[in-house]
Amino acid sequence: MPYYTSLLTLMLLACPMSLHADVSFPVPDNFELHIIADDMEFNGMTMAVSGFSTSRNPTEVESFYRDAWGDEIRKARMNDLVVLSHINDDLLYTVQFNEPEKPQMQLQGFLAISNLPGMRSEKDFAYGKGFPMLSDTKVVNDMKTHDMGKNNRMLWLTNKSSVTTNFNFYRREFVNDGWSVIHSENRLRDKEAGLALSRSGENLNISIIGKNSLTQILAIVTEYK
Repeated sequence: MPYYTSLLTLMLLACPMSLHADVSFPVPDNFELHIIADDMEFNGMTMAVSGFSTSRNPTEVESFYRDAWGDEIRKARMNDLVVLSHINDDLLYTVQFNEPEKPQMQLQGFLAISNLPGMRSEKDFAYGKGFPMLSDTKVVNDMKTHDMGKNNRMLWLTNKSSVTTNFNFYRREFVNDGWSVIHSENRLRDKEAGLALSRSGENLNISIIGKNSLTQILAIVTEYK
């Protein structure tokens, strides 16, 4: 039997959004939840987010939410990433997870809820603003969190330039901007590269992976208050 978790309700009440007090999120009974942030900005939208892990497979998770939300559900895919979404009473509910490489692996993902009237227009929010990128780069996600005495920003970028081109570009850009390289590695055979950098009060980790015809870049910036 599903239950409607009070955890996310508490998160929403703490979140700086004008939400209804009786908001609840449908969650299968074997989801293990943990709070990620009750004050997150995702592509310009303020939201509350909880992480989950479950032994259920992707088909079972999707079936649960189709039963819960009926015809008012939308599904989007990008490679192995699956996003299920639902809108009700000006609230956007989102379930996001990556399909596991092996069927027996535990499924992990995120549950998020946002107040749609609080969304910014694209004119007010510039995806990837302030972060250097090659000219052919597209911003998939730009997420910010503010908690536990630090600010975090995670960017997911893609482009058609090689892993090495991206690696050299980011190393050069950040070193020229005053960052110190803690670790760097470019594994040409595996089409993978990584950078760890720091400067006063900030850390930056960049992972670069070549997959099919695209290069994917995941950058995590942590600023300590």
